[in-house]
Amino acid sequence: MFLNKRCVRVVQKKGRIRQNYPAFSKLFFRAGRRQVPGGIAVGLLLFLGVFFSGAFAPGWANEIRKIPWGILSLPEGEHAVIVDKSRERLDLFVSKGNALVLVKEMICATGEAAGDKEIVGDKRTPDGVYFCRTILTPPNLGRKYGTCALPLNYPNPMDKLRHRNGGGIWIHGIREDRTVRSSRGCVVLENRDLIYLARHIRLFTTPVIIVERLEFDSRESLAGEADAAQAFLGKWRNALTSGDLEGFMACYAETFSPKGLSLPRWRMAQQKFFEKHGKLEIDIKNPVIIRSDTFEVISFEEKRRSGEYKEEGLRRFYVQKVSGKRKIIREEWFPSVVVEKRQKAYAETLSRLSPPERAYRIFYPLPPEGSVTDGRGMLYKEIRGFLEAWKEAWEKKDLAHYISFYSTHFRQDSMNLE
Repeated sequence: MFLNKRCVRVVQKKGRIRQNYPAFSKLFFRAGRRQVPGGIAVGLLLFLGVFFSGAFAPGWANEIRKIPWGILSLPEGEHAVIVDKSRERLDLFVSKGNALVLVKEMICATGEAAGDKEIVGDKRTPDGVYFCRTILTPPNLGRKYGTCALPLNYPNPMDKLRHRNGGGIWIHGIREDRTVRSSRGCVVLENRDLIYLARHIRLFTTPVIIVERLEFDSRESLAGEADAAQAFLGKWRNALTSGDLEGFMACYAETFSPKGLSLPRWRMAQQKFFEKHGKLEIDIKNPVIIRSDTFEVISFEEKRRSGEYKEEGLRRFYVQKVSGKRKIIREEWFPSVVVEKRQKAYAETLSRLSPPERAYRIFYPLPPEGSVTDGRGMLYKEIRGFLEAWKEAWEKKDLAHYISFYSTHFRQDSMNLE
């Protein structure tokens, strides 16, 4: 049995249906028409907490009261994507003023195996901070991947440092109905949601944060970490603008190894650069600062000038704390000409995208009786009993019995129960 957007009911006391919610893929069934035992009530609350926290938690209504734990800094108007594997939800946020706004919540499917990705073929979706690099569309995309695919930069430099291998981790669509937790490691969306998401993503810039469970924190508690990360970025910039080689090198970890160079050899290259160009003029714009459990990603637009020397592009730091101090572990640089060329091609491709005629869906399967071993087996049994009784009343055309499943407060569009 699948629960989809067309057959969702919210049930109140005495097992009566109070409201249809066709806009949500969420289910709230109070078991039976009798008083529910306390243990089942507790189980039901746990059930709701796992599956429906995104729908009814007050902090998720448009402007959220708390900030997603991983987002330290997001420029005005910039979007961020968070994939919550525990809820099988992809959430699109936007920064507005001093607030984050939840733009859209979408059901998704992640890896069929639980946990963080480690090796090729383990069918897990990686945890971390990623960015989209390009877009793939038919006929250069297999039919099963739906309307389009947005490849992520897995493995990123930190993944490689941790010897995580594999590849081909995409956000892509579908060409058949799917259940949650059914991918080989990708993040899978319904095609209409995928197109909506793609139109709010900027290549190289919009962070895609994948977590086991999305957690929130107050703006006040995050402010200290955000300020410290901004101060570190300022320290790096000031070392360049003042020609301070030692201060510049102090921002990098001893394990920093760009393009296979050892740190001493890279230091020699930087010394020659400082001697040649002296003090630099550096403009930093739109810093995006995202943290994971083990590192931070600081991404920003950079312009540097010194005499006839000019360079412009997007720089990305992967930062860890070493003995309590932030250090750059890995670094990426993308020239503006490359970024702009990719973004232009991306926009042109998006203008031609359209969803397939059939709206394929991603569903939550309801486990069969006896398959649940986490203490919620009775809850599923009660839910199934309610559904079967409701269905039987409909099939037998027993109007009185059928209506008895509905609350006196029931509303459907403009109709009341009567």
